[in-house]
Amino acid sequence: MQTDNQHVRALALAVFAANGRLVSAGNELVAHLRLTSAWWQVLAALRYAPMPLPAASIARNMGLTRQAVQRIVDVLAEHGLVEFRRPPALSSGQV
Repeated sequence: MQTDNQHVRALALAVFAANGRLVSAGNELVAHLRLTSAWWQVLAALRYAPMPLPAASIARNMGLTRQAVQRIVDVLAEHGLVEFRRPPALSSGQV
């Protein structure tokens, strides 16, 4: 009989394996576009969001720092893949 720790370990390993397969499949799908894993993951987060999101929200959802996501978004904007929208009542830009 497995202990709770063994169940948690098995679940964590299964999640890590599934994430690895998802990232690999995503990389294959976008290879012709020359997108990095980080780029297409941020683009996907933006694409499937119900509204424009600030970098901080994307970072929280992805478990990354706001600075890391901001750097990615800045590069995506330089390549014309995203645009910034600044809501009139807020000071932080949304993508």
